[in-house]
Amino acid sequence: MPFDVSSRKAELLKPEFASARQSCLAQDIALEATQMLPVAGLKSTRGYGSDNSIEPFVWQVMVLTGRALADDKASRDALVGALETWARADALMSTEDTHDAHFALKRALLPLTTSYLVAESALEPAQSELIRTWLDALVRKIDHTFDGDVDRNNHRYLTDSVLASWGAIVDDTALLDKGEARLQTALLEQMRPDGSFPLEARRGARAIWYHRQSLASLTTILAALRYAGRQPLQNPELSDAWERTLTYFTDSVRWPRLVKHYAAENYIPGPSQDYKRQDLGFLDQRGHGRHYLAWVERAVSMTDDATVRARLRSLLDLYAVDERPLIDDFSGGAVTCFAWNPDRATDPSDVPAAVTQ
Repeated sequence: MPFDVSSRKAELLKPEFASARQSCLAQDIALEATQMLPVAGLKSTRGYGSDNSIEPFVWQVMVLTGRALADDKASRDALVGALETWARADALMSTEDTHDAHFALKRALLPLTTSYLVAESALEPAQSELIRTWLDALVRKIDHTFDGDVDRNNHRYLTDSVLASWGAIVDDTALLDKGEARLQTALLEQMRPDGSFPLEARRGARAIWYHRQSLASLTTILAALRYAGRQPLQNPELSDAWERTLTYFTDSVRWPRLVKHYAAENYIPGPSQDYKRQDLGFLDQRGHGRHYLAWVERAVSMTDDATVRARLRSLLDLYAVDERPLIDDFSGGAVTCFAWNPDRATDPSDVPAAVTQ
């Protein structure tokens, strides 16, 4: 999720951003994870889920990136060392060309590209070229089609969020164009008038779960386009669609019954077969430290509708405010460090009631 690193670093040093900076430094460093031997490639897995063999390494990359942004030089140096080691080894280049192996690689690439953006100013020219060349090859690798729904659903949204993010970082117009085209396809062609995504809403107990996952990727695409100087939401049709899909999501969290007529299709529903009880586990910090509401930290600034902004802020206030920094691979890492403004007010009149099934 690209952002102006120098401006954000300066912001985090201001007294009014002290709580944000403290959040960035709140996670402890586990250097043994950054010293993990590079992994040649990710593999297919049986059944539901994907290869998580590099999860500890990616977690520490995200932690170190947030700490480096908060001006912790030891974290910055550890981050640079880890990136250089994996780049020299051509890590992950042997990832299998299967959709679930690529899915795991894409999840890793968002934090890795963000970490490069944050660390870039501290890199020697040779280091920068080494890491940049390695990441560029991995990004090009995931631009792959599989002739199935994964070329149109949240998997592809994730792909194009990586392409757009890297395109913004290296100023590649073609990659940015792919991200912008995906945003338009998702919001203007695939999304229903009520704001739901058909390929996600059919996913049984995880209908809202996958809707959220799609929104995380679309938010990342929007952030990348903004970083590159593009303003797709100046298109009233796109802006309206964006507000409708955010509204559908926040309404579904409050009233999960809204998705049941779609979820009844029960297509690859995940761990549970009971579509009538939606899996809202994304409202809590996960066991591996990630918080799947991290994207909301950025999304609150990406709508002109005050009511939608208030609803998004309310989600954070109800379910995530005590768990900052909010960190998630799907959004590139410690989004709290990238985007949270402690002065951002919450509208108390728009706090949703407790979740009811």
